[in-house]
Amino acid sequence: MNAHEAAPVLPSDAPNAGDEQPRFCGVCGLQLPPGWRFCTRCGAVIHSPLGARPSSGVAWGAGDVALGTGFYIIQSISILAISYLVSEVVEADYTGIPLLVGMLLVQLALPLTVWIFVVLRRNVRWGALGLWRRPAWRDGGGGIVVLLAEMGVQVVYYVILERAGVDTEDLSHTPFVEAGSEYLIGLAILAVAVAPIAEELFFRAFVFGGLAGRWGPWWAAGISALLFMAAHLEPLSFPPLFVLGLLLAWLYHRTRALWAPMLVHFANNSIAVGGLLVDVY
Repeated sequence: MNAHEAAPVLPSDAPNAGDEQPRFCGVCGLQLPPGWRFCTRCGAVIHSPLGARPSSGVAWGAGDVALGTGFYIIQSISILAISYLVSEVVEADYTGIPLLVGMLLVQLALPLTVWIFVVLRRNVRWGALGLWRRPAWRDGGGGIVVLLAEMGVQVVYYVILERAGVDTEDLSHTPFVEAGSEYLIGLAILAVAVAPIAEELFFRAFVFGGLAGRWGPWWAAGISALLFMAAHLEPLSFPPLFVLGLLLAWLYHRTRALWAPMLVHFANNSIAVGGLLVDVY
């Protein structure tokens, strides 16, 4: 603990009287003096007595998650509808630049929603969303385990589909394949550079973090994984996407930070995009 954390400025709403037990931050684990309501390191709510470290101490809850999810769905539908209308007006192929720009804006709507419903509405720091510390080597161990597990699930799933007579080429189909190399490059940048950050902030930090405090980590992981799966709009890929959502939620819960889930998400998408580019070229 550094000097800044040891002697923070007392919040104006911290009760000084009648509260003599030290408290722990449920997000980053920092121990604070008696009477503190918010963590000075990550901004999360402090509500646990000495000796107990809660699974979630964040300032937002299930209501915020429900409102934020609905708000994001409305944004996504509106963005894609406008992209389609623009493509009709300019007589451009919707599966080209209009769809690519729409997908980018849909991804950017994820951190925008988190900013509105957490940072602005609940007045907490971005650190409470799993960005309270720097990446550490210990994040890598759990990340490797999760990535290998997800790869194994995908291999088994492909084998099951092939034995069932399902054309697995549909799993890698994308309209950008026919649109040209520039669109494939744009898709690759979107999937590798934008999605791991935006989706982890929303589905793991916001959704899982907001639900875990009320319903526990298991229910929170299941619900966040279902939303993560549905957001990809790829029914044939739903089973491995759901498993990936569960594994990433477990990793976030275990490390108390977003770095490992972001790294696994980046690696998983990189492998998928790499396979698509190999098939095309």
